[in-house]
Amino acid sequence: MHYFITTPRRRSRARGALAASAFQAMAAISVINGKIQEEEIEKIIEVYRQIFDRSLESDWVRGKVHAMMGQGFKIGRILGRKSILFNSSQKSLILQAAYRVAAADGAIDASEEGTLITIANALGMSVSQMNKLFSEIKSETVPVQSYGKNLR
Repeated sequence: MHYFITTPRRRSRARGALAASAFQAMAAISVINGKIQEEEIEKIIEVYRQIFDRSLESDWVRGKVHAMMGQGFKIGRILGRKSILFNSSQKSLILQAAYRVAAADGAIDASEEGTLITIANALGMSVSQMNKLFSEIKSETVPVQSYGKNLR
């Protein structure tokens, strides 16, 4: 039998990896069109606070998103390397966060949809899993999950 020993340090690192991945997925959505939209920055802050019970400053978020845009980061590559760290619930949470940012302006365009598919693929989620999650979000049967206290 294999036993997984969880230490406070491991939990902290897991929480950090999940928070960073969710932020990166949301940032990837916000830079698709080559410009930073204020409603998406505000949505990143809102969703991050709901999930991780931590506030982010809008200038900090804008700076990070701008830096990511300038570096031309590849979200599929970044999340693909980290996907082994997350269970299916955490993977859904990352994709859900990105979806909520994509829908911040009331519509999801083709480039946002393509990035959402890239994120789902990088996380090892099938198209049917992705579509099921999006349908649940649209019908509001999936509330924003909170991991702020659950990972401590």
